Amino acid sequence: MKYKILIIFPFLILQAGFSQVTNQFSLNPHYGFIIPHHSFIEYLVNDHITAIELNYKTRNTGKAEWDSIYHNIERGYGLTYSTLGNNAILGKSLSIFGFYNFRILEFGQRISLVGRTSIGMGYASKTFDLYENYNNLAISSHINAHVNLGMEFYYQINNTFELTAGGRLSHLSNGKLSSPNYGINIFTGFAGINYTINERRSNLSNPISQEKYKKWFHDITFSGGGTTISAYQGGIYPIASLAYKIQKQYRKKGSISMGVDYFYNSSNEPKLEEEARFKWPDKINTFSNADNSSIGLSAGHEFCHLKLRFGLYMGSYLKSTLHGTGGLYHRLGLKYEVNKNIYLNLTLKTHWAVAEFIEWGIGIRL
Repeated sequence: MKYKILIIFPFLILQAGFSQVTNQFSLNPHYGFIIPHHSFIEYLVNDHITAIELNYKTRNTGKAEWDSIYHNIERGYGLTYSTLGNNAILGKSLSIFGFYNFRILEFGQRISLVGRTSIGMGYASKTFDLYENYNNLAISSHINAHVNLGMEFYYQINNTFELTAGGRLSHLSNGKLSSPNYGINIFTGFAGINYTINERRSNLSNPISQEKYKKWFHDITFSGGGTTISAYQGGIYPIASLAYKIQKQYRKKGSISMGVDYFYNSSNEPKLEEEARFKWPDKINTFSNADNSSIGLSAGHEFCHLKLRFGLYMGSYLKSTLHGTGGLYHRLGLKYEVNKNIYLNLTLKTHWAVAEFIEWGIGIRL
């Protein structure tokens, strides 16, 4: 089921709505390095990253309102084949993803600065194995989430060809659906070419209602999922969360929010018992099911386009036995609006660069 959801969500990015579309292919060779967010990652890496990326994208050149506020947005599918810095232990990866390219600045008629955000699914050829590949603490499952952020310049040669160059920051992990799962972070630079195939036209327009910008909204999100503890403690532990946010869409493509989060993570109690064996021997067998619950306050920002929202949120615990009062947590995720009152939610909850679990949920907007 988790693999099906990883496949479905990237394709929600490709929503209907273009009024005039240019179809393009691009080919980008990459060269870069692993970002060692843990010391053992630095020890494992023995080579630079080489990769090749193929994209199919549609560029909006129309006059619809959603089009104009994003300066000819692009969206499409991408395929990347990459080394991971150590072929023997970390192996290689093949990723497929959906993406948005946002035109941030335009310099005359030929040069543009473009930002990218994407999410998809990646296959890692090498995984952790207790007996045969125990050094690979980064990846424990072949199927993983692939998240990609980037920045690049376009230089338009003519109506058919564009040169492109820039950088990408990529993350590969399974959201702790299996352990170990420290994940792999990659930075690469690239140069390539965009090739325009043809142009098609449609009369479809997407007027944006102004009514929503006059009010604050109340969002209530119910989510569930699972997480693991380590490769030595088997099983998936259920998780659940409830989030209440008061939210204001302050402009057509952005909204801010603040609110309260409740988390139930059934792996907290066994984690605390395990830590007590080494850190607090006097506390062994003193933890209870109540220690699986945490409460926090958070604030965030969402980028909006049609029915899709990209959100980034930061919170602080008011009560957490495992992470302590005042400890920070983070969320990165997507919302897809089914209608004006119902939305689907996919969020990765982390503590900085360490994933805790993936939240699959549904929300109500009042």
